Amino acid sequence: IKPGDIFFCKGHTFIYLGDEKFMAAGHDGKWHIFFHTNLGVFHYDSDDGIKFRRVQKIVRNAMRPNINYIDGKYYLFFEKTRNPLASALNLVNLTQWRSEIYVTESTDLLNWSEPQPVLKHSKGFEAAGKGYSLSNPFLLRRPVRSLS
Repeated sequence: IKPGDIFFCKGHTFIYLGDEKFMAAGHDGKWHIFFHTNLGVFHYDSDDGIKFRRVQKIVRNAMRPNINYIDGKYYLFFEKTRNPLASALNLVNLTQWRSEIYVTESTDLLNWSEPQPVLKHSKGFEAAGKGYSLSNPFLLRRPVRSLS
């Protein structure tokens, strides 16, 4: 088993499972996986990297999680969407899609802050044929360079 390998839990059925983000070891020495279903963003953990258990649903109406650990804090970026009914109505052209990038923070992977917007719609080019989409968040951390 190596970081990046993906394992799924027996006994759990999801209508849709996507965009898994795997963290090989958290502060607690466990394996952690963050993913979305049509119901929201979920967190599972494992002692051995093979058998996972559900920890919690972190946020609903969300997809495409991206987890980062920086200076003692976890940052979970995600694409916040409308409720499932509005999303379904978009499929049959009865409403427009709308998604934006949000973040929630934690020091222990259990208690999460209230999600805050990171990127909201402000430009016309963000519009697509069926609505607005700011999608697939990720954080790229560059090394700090000295100015001298």
